[in-house]
Amino acid sequence: MKISKQIRRALLVSIVILCRCIAAQTADSQQRSPAEQSAAAQDKSGTNPLVLRTTVQIFNEYYNLPGEGLYNNITKFRFVVPFAKKRASIKVDLPFNATNTSIGFLSGGTDGPLGRPPIGVVAGDKKFGFGDLNLKLTYVPYFNRKLKLGLVTSVEFNFNTASKPVLGTGKNTIAPTLVVVTFPAKNTIFASTYKQTNSYSGDAKRGNINRLHEH
Repeated sequence: MKISKQIRRALLVSIVILCRCIAAQTADSQQRSPAEQSAAAQDKSGTNPLVLRTTVQIFNEYYNLPGEGLYNNITKFRFVVPFAKKRASIKVDLPFNATNTSIGFLSGGTDGPLGRPPIGVVAGDKKFGFGDLNLKLTYVPYFNRKLKLGLVTSVEFNFNTASKPVLGTGKNTIAPTLVVVTFPAKNTIFASTYKQTNSYSGDAKRGNINRLHEH
């Protein structure tokens, strides 16, 4: 697979940012923020969004697409590095996609939505390559132990780095996100998420992205 200059540049920037965050994390690794101490004490499942952890993951997402025999398979290499006394973190997703469609209509990956396949799209030759690089910056600005209430803010960027048009959205997007976290009962976490995704540049021939996610 030939790696384009745009992909190499995105990978280089991601590596530099991760290295700087690792250095910052090492400098304050012995100090835990009050929010992290309180939130970690209530986190029994490892799913508390207020607790930012160093993470290295390899996982796979497989989608049966609308249409006869169509699929999209995404293998992601994920790196999450906390910094600023673990009140902030940076996440980088490096996706490698495989699909047998001729038109990419699964815009947004897990965010969907899945649309009807364009007329005439049938299963064809398998395409494999690098997808759209994802970069996410997260910050925990507020946690009140007495109120059992916390806020998590983040901004997420998807970059048009796909090695083939069918493997990405064709757009550069930005997605500010707000997560409201409460602890209504012991060992119970309730998190409401509001995420707005918009494209701001990219292939003019591809559809613009404007989505609001609430869950």
